[in-house]
Amino acid sequence: MIVISRAQLAYIALPSKAVITDVKHLSSYNWIEAPTPTIVVPGAPARWNPPKGPQQLAADSGDIYDAQYAARKLDCPLEPLFRSVHTEHDAFDLNAVDVVTDRGNIRKLLSFINPEHSDKYFKGFTIDVEVVQNTALFCRDEAVTAESGRDYGFWGHGCEFEKAYTVPRIAGSTAHHRVISYQFGGLHFLVRHETDGYVEDAGDSCGSVARAMQGLVLAPTTAPTRMAGSTLSVARGGEVVPLCATLEIKTHSLRRALAFSDLAARQLWVSQTPKLVRASHDQGRFDEPQVEDVTAQIQQWEAANQPILKRLAWLMQRIVVLAKASPGGRVRIKCHVPGDKLVISPYDGPKLLPADLYAKWTAKAPSSRPTSPAAAKETAENAKQNTKRVNGTGIGQSTAVTSMDPTAAHFHFGLPTPDATKGGLDKTPN
Repeated sequence: MIVISRAQLAYIALPSKAVITDVKHLSSYNWIEAPTPTIVVPGAPARWNPPKGPQQLAADSGDIYDAQYAARKLDCPLEPLFRSVHTEHDAFDLNAVDVVTDRGNIRKLLSFINPEHSDKYFKGFTIDVEVVQNTALFCRDEAVTAESGRDYGFWGHGCEFEKAYTVPRIAGSTAHHRVISYQFGGLHFLVRHETDGYVEDAGDSCGSVARAMQGLVLAPTTAPTRMAGSTLSVARGGEVVPLCATLEIKTHSLRRALAFSDLAARQLWVSQTPKLVRASHDQGRFDEPQVEDVTAQIQQWEAANQPILKRLAWLMQRIVVLAKASPGGRVRIKCHVPGDKLVISPYDGPKLLPADLYAKWTAKAPSSRPTSPAAAKETAENAKQNTKRVNGTGIGQSTAVTSMDPTAAHFHFGLPTPDATKGGLDKTPN
């Protein structure tokens, strides 16, 4: 077991930079209401279609899905991600990917690194990590899959706002998810996230594609099919909406300002979502909201928050190394309230994917793992920066590792390292 405290982050040797590069859209899908878990690929997000003038909206009510896969009794939470990728890119090379994760996992690790990026309802978190060949799969373990406003006293107006200001594109849809790829901290990521909508007039670079999407609600074009050994059905339908047209919607009371820095840390930067609607209301009365292009602001936030993001890059690398060194290539990350420590331990729970998806790695020869020149340079710089050692801190001696290099794997779960009494450190999340 490895314990990582937030205090240890002050001692780590940081990489020279931590920026997202080489962003690409890979796939997308919609969950739809059906007797069994069913997705439509590529699906489509809801279309931004604001009514004219002020609107009075009711408060949200009923249950809100926090983890669609678990609420729908899906055995393997990451399965829809991989089904959508291989439906749209049958020959996609998973051997070239270092990390597969939901946006929420990265947000949780950011909140560990800097509590200011956490929300007031922080309850701790659990993330399971499984290594398949060279790829680390991150999957959150959620005890709560659907929540009610009764749990917090009041949910707000977010769902009712989306009903009034967007038009669904896929019949029976309950959510639209997207998978993007990018380089960060010397690692190649696949990141899944939910998207609230898209705008037709998204600018010259992608506006024509987005405008072509307007029209009637789309039905699946093929009957749902299911792989042997899977509980998930997949249908084809919808249209690909470019990343540059995607939209995040946030509602808030006039009495509570919604700072861009909070949104960037929690969602926009991780998913590289370029459009934002901040809709303010007075007891449910909304004035006409505006769509903001926040691409430049996301880049500015990234530049201004390098100390935090460098720690995130270092932490992600370290978690991957620990998972690879663990028996069976699997670990569980737990962060309890008040959220100032991560506990990383071996894990022997259910597999994260159906058997046929594991074959997507073994069916291909090991990839040469090509990276862009910028990513290759970043990896080399990070390795150089992280060769430093920090001793004499007296922190976490019973489970410490002696090197601050996130790629060092010379540790043993449950046993002190040879130099533990010298006070070597381990990493911290978020």
